[in-house]
Amino acid sequence: WANYSLDYALSGIGTTSSASQSYQIESGWGLPQSLDSTADTYDVSGEIEAFLDFFFDLQDTEMLLSNGIDRGKGWMQNDWFGLYFNSSFPWVYHENLGWSYIKQNSSKYTWIYRENLGWIWTGPDSFPHCYMNEREEWTFLDRSRYRATLYDYRYEEWFELDKIYTIQTEHFPRAGGKILGQGKYKRWAPVIIQAVPSANYRFDGWVGGADGLAESFEFEAVSDVFLGAEFFPVLPTTSTGEKLAPAIGKFIEDRNDLTTEEKSQAFMELLTTGVSFTAGWSIDREKPIDFTFDSSFSVESQIAYVREYLDKDSTLSEGEKETILAELFMDGFSESGGIRIGRE
Repeated sequence: WANYSLDYALSGIGTTSSASQSYQIESGWGLPQSLDSTADTYDVSGEIEAFLDFFFDLQDTEMLLSNGIDRGKGWMQNDWFGLYFNSSFPWVYHENLGWSYIKQNSSKYTWIYRENLGWIWTGPDSFPHCYMNEREEWTFLDRSRYRATLYDYRYEEWFELDKIYTIQTEHFPRAGGKILGQGKYKRWAPVIIQAVPSANYRFDGWVGGADGLAESFEFEAVSDVFLGAEFFPVLPTTSTGEKLAPAIGKFIEDRNDLTTEEKSQAFMELLTTGVSFTAGWSIDREKPIDFTFDSSFSVESQIAYVREYLDKDSTLSEGEKETILAELFMDGFSESGGIRIGRE
């Protein structure tokens, strides 16, 4: 008989026959049908089991990111993860995700740390879907872009992971106070905006998409934002028009949005009627309002100024306005309107 060789058999172990013997190989998952183990019978079922374990372990090993296909110059490729630079493993540079730290204890589960994203969980059955541990929600990596671009399911939009958002604020007037919280933010960073009035000013509201919010509020940075705040001067409402003039003048002078002529017009409107269409502003007074006119103002001019002021109050009927005017110009004071007129 010739020599028979089963080199590199299923088990991976080289086996050589003997010239004077014949062999019967029975394979399977159980014992051979005959329990009579003679010299010419060899049971290899256990070795097939060993090979199958080895085969599947080899497949699992190929799933590990530390054992990808070598593409040269430090680059490796994995069937589910794609192309990545592996020379500094566990730090890798992924073609779509960028620099990331890999922690992989199993071929089925992979933890990845990415700056601006934190720890994410993924694997062969889920990637490019990734679960964000800190936010407790899923995201989706765009495999067609080299800049890390993901989908935010909460805001229903694609975003570049490393984009920096600008929170910009402005306030009117400049002397009225300041805004805290503006600056540069990474995505999802908490932004706390607070309006802080200066002395003799109070916060009067937001413009630019934040109308109706309190003077302090919080939101997530997911886009560039511009916010404007308005401050309102707390004027000495019990004073006469002459004493109000410096406070009103300071407020008007700080209005960069007005021309010199508009500032003069607004000053006169506020000083005489408490309301200025030019400045888009009115004076709140809780005490009686004083109108002081010099001799250059005729009675008709005085009536016109006061009438213009009364017309701004939508709560007054025409009859009430006429009553206030009559009281003013008969007695110099209207109790129902809370207005006094002084004449130099």
